[in-house]
Amino acid sequence: MIKVLLADDHQIVLDGLSLLLEKEHDIEKVGEVLDGEMVLKILEFSAADIAIIDIEMPRMDGIETTKIIKDKYPHIKVLILTMYNEDDFIKEL
Repeated sequence: MIKVLLADDHQIVLDGLSLLLEKEHDIEKVGEVLDGEMVLKILEFSAADIAIIDIEMPRMDGIETTKIIKDKYPHIKVLILTMYNEDDFIKEL
């Protein structure tokens, strides 16, 4: 079972991703949150294999959140979702 954590500050995006994941029998959603601080709180108590994270979120953005995840939980893979098409974001990640 692949455990996935979703993070985006747009509820419609979370709802859409959740609906897609619900159709997959080998994927379990372990959390759905609106900002990076909530991602880190969920990871304290729930195991995840993959975190799907928006790059721009309130309180803690996806870049900072990803850096902390990779430091504290190096086994978690991170997939960044963004509308931005800028090399600076990619290089920083």
